[in-house]
Amino acid sequence: MPELAPTDWRDQAACRPNQPAAPDPDLFFPLPGQSTSPALSYCGRCPVRAECLTEAIERGHGGVRGGMTEDSRRQLARTRRRAAAS
Repeated sequence: MPELAPTDWRDQAACRPNQPAAPDPDLFFPLPGQSTSPALSYCGRCPVRAECLTEAIERGHGGVRGGMTEDSRRQLARTRRRAAAS
């Protein structure tokens, strides 16, 4: 029987819970002064990073998502809005 394709992009996320090598969710929510590098590196290997980034920008999610920090996503969203307004 062929394997069914996932119905949601989250099913393909590298960080999805309940998988053998699932990362600690706290990795994506570093405390002030902690490095975001481990989370950004993890995101760099994710096959659905673009989808995650889009959702994070649209919904204003916190933490590291889509391979970007919260501050970086805010800056990207502002840049996109300015470009669209031009």
